[in-house]
Amino acid sequence: MNFSKIILISDTHMRLGENVQKAICGDYSDDQIYERQFFTKDEGIVNDFLSQKDNLDHQKPNLIIHGGDVGYQEIIDILESIAPVKVVNGNCDFQSFRTIEGKSKDYEYFDFEGIKISLAHSPYDLDFGDDDREVNMHVHGHTHESYITQIGENEIKICPGSATMGRYGTPNSIACVYIANKKLISAELIKV
Repeated sequence: MNFSKIILISDTHMRLGENVQKAICGDYSDDQIYERQFFTKDEGIVNDFLSQKDNLDHQKPNLIIHGGDVGYQEIIDILESIAPVKVVNGNCDFQSFRTIEGKSKDYEYFDFEGIKISLAHSPYDLDFGDDDREVNMHVHGHTHESYITQIGENEIKICPGSATMGRYGTPNSIACVYIANKKLISAELIKV
């Protein structure tokens, strides 16, 4: 089975340290993973995933999602040198950011390999648009508090926290989500 890796990052606030860049590229230890959740009950998929996990962890991501409060265009440029980037504007961003796909917006709704993703800086803005729209992964920044919440069988809400200023007892962090066959497989919060 082919698994894809999505890195979530938010609230960089003008800084993207070397340790964060290394973690995005898979250079982190098991000790840095402070939460992990599985979303599938299919033992075959879980076993296949676990047999490949060490190699998957150390690969570059297939996609990077930035939840806003970026700071500078250079941060997006560095991230795009690693993988394609989706980004939204944060409340501390006073410019739009260029990506290969165009300029950043306040909200995004997109499909990545069959996973429907809703992206906004503030958690209060995640439900923009059509209420009947299918969403598998609700992603936000702003709070600087990392968490993963499973909402349904193939639906989660996740905040990667802040890569520079974790709050409410959570460390500086990013998140990693693995998907396969239009299903959410696993997510991790990683100290950076």
